[in-house]
Amino acid sequence: MDTVVTGTLTPKQLDEINNLINLCKSEDNMETPVFLESDMNEFPDFPCFFLIYDGSQLAGFISVFIPDPFECEVYAYTRPDYRGKGCFKTLFRMVKEQLDIFDIPTVMFVNCPESRIGVMALISIGASFHNSDYILKYDSSQLPVPGHFLNLEPFTEDGVTGYRTFLDGRYIGECFIDDSLGSSTIYSFEIHPALRGMGYGRETLLLVLEELLASGRDNIILHLSGSNKAAYRLYTTNGFQILHQVDYWEYLC
Repeated sequence: MDTVVTGTLTPKQLDEINNLINLCKSEDNMETPVFLESDMNEFPDFPCFFLIYDGSQLAGFISVFIPDPFECEVYAYTRPDYRGKGCFKTLFRMVKEQLDIFDIPTVMFVNCPESRIGVMALISIGASFHNSDYILKYDSSQLPVPGHFLNLEPFTEDGVTGYRTFLDGRYIGECFIDDSLGSSTIYSFEIHPALRGMGYGRETLLLVLEELLASGRDNIILHLSGSNKAAYRLYTTNGFQILHQVDYWEYLC
C-alpha cells in the first residue's frame, strides 16, 4: 500500500475523503466528526492529513487537529472492507513520527460510542477512555416552570446577545445565545462561584428557556463536556436530551 502525508488536500483527495466518510457513515449507521481545516492548527507547517491507498483506492485516512502545543485531536476513518488489515496502525505510526518532531505529548482520539471497531482499535494501541462530549437538545414539549424569584435581563456584548439574572439587584449568572445556525445555542452558561449549589443555576436556565420559547425559538441546543457532572445533571433533569455523543480516548506519546 502507498501512503501520503500532507498539510494541504487536493480537490481529488478531498473528494476521496468525503466519499470514504459517507461510506463509513452508511455502513456504520452513525454520525462521526471529522477535521479537514488545516489552517486552524497551532502549527501551520504540521502535515495533518495522512492517507493510505491500495492502488487507486483510498483505504483509510487520519486527520490531526492541534488546538494548542500540548495536545492534539485525531480523527480516523478506514474503509469497511479494509478494516483489520493494519491501515489504521500504519497511519498512526506516521502520525506519531510527526508528533515527536513537534513535541506534542498527548493525543485525544475522537470516536463515536457506537463504534465497537473504533473502540477495539483504540484499546489495541493502548489508548484509554477519557471523557464524553455531548450535544444536548431541549425537548420543547416540556414547558419550563421557573419560580420567577430572579430577574432576567437581556444584554448585548460585542454584538452577541445573552441573558443575565439578578436577585434584588445582585448579579447571579449569565449565558450567551447564538442564533446563527438555525438553532438557538446556549453557551458560556455561568453562575457566580459564590452562589452555586443554591438553585440559581436551575432558575436561570428555566428563565432563559421560557424567554426563548416565548420568542418562538424552540430549537434549543447546547454543547457540554461530560466531565462537567454538575452541568450534565442540571441540563438532563430540566428537559435536555442527548442528541449526539462523542467519546475522547487519551493516548500519551
